[in-house]
Amino acid sequence: AANDDIALAFVDVVMESDTAGLDLVNHIRNELRNKSTRIILRTGQPGMAPERQVIRDFDINDYMSKTQSTADKLYTATLAALRAYHDIVTLERSRRQIERYRDGLEMIIDSTSSLFEQRSLRLFAAGLRQILQPRYTARSILGIDGDANLVVVRELGFANLALGVGGITTLAAPSWTPPMALVGGIFYAAAGIQHALHGGRNRMQSFAMVTDLFAAAVLLGFFVWTLRF
Repeated sequence: AANDDIALAFVDVVMESDTAGLDLVNHIRNELRNKSTRIILRTGQPGMAPERQVIRDFDINDYMSKTQSTADKLYTATLAALRAYHDIVTLERSRRQIERYRDGLEMIIDSTSSLFEQRSLRLFAAGLRQILQPRYTARSILGIDGDANLVVVRELGFANLALGVGGITTLAAPSWTPPMALVGGIFYAAAGIQHALHGGRNRMQSFAMVTDLFAAAVLLGFFVWTLRF
């Protein structure tokens, strides 16, 4: 039980008792739940363990009579068993790696969904405010005055409102998440860069810059991750 990386076991049927070898096979397969180790059963008394019955009732990989076990047959059986064990271990390692990737992807999806929900609600609320109260965004966030700019702010509000609705929709339609992550990532990246290039930022603008760039990194990173699957 302490060594679960044994590749091959040659097992005799008759050892301490007439069925000791078969009992060992049952212990390895059913109690230790070791399905990887290749087991070759050898016996000098085929009548006590008929080949068809043993192959049918026990999970072994080969059956040999000692009187027929030539050097060539032993070499061939050993090499074939070791190759099979290598393939099994490789497949199991790949399966575990895929499971780790899947678990990581599920964590990212859960985190992105949470971010989508928060950001989408923020965009939706911001869009409504920019449409209904454009002066607040113009002065506090964009740092501009004048009624002539309110039309542009309202148009920005329509864009934010649309993105917010799209993000909220992904909660009911998860398949929309990757494309919305791309669109949202580009939007936040552009907004964050715009804030970064703006000289003399106030506290609100600096906060918006940091949060926008963080959201862009998460959303675009998620989109790139989904391309691998």
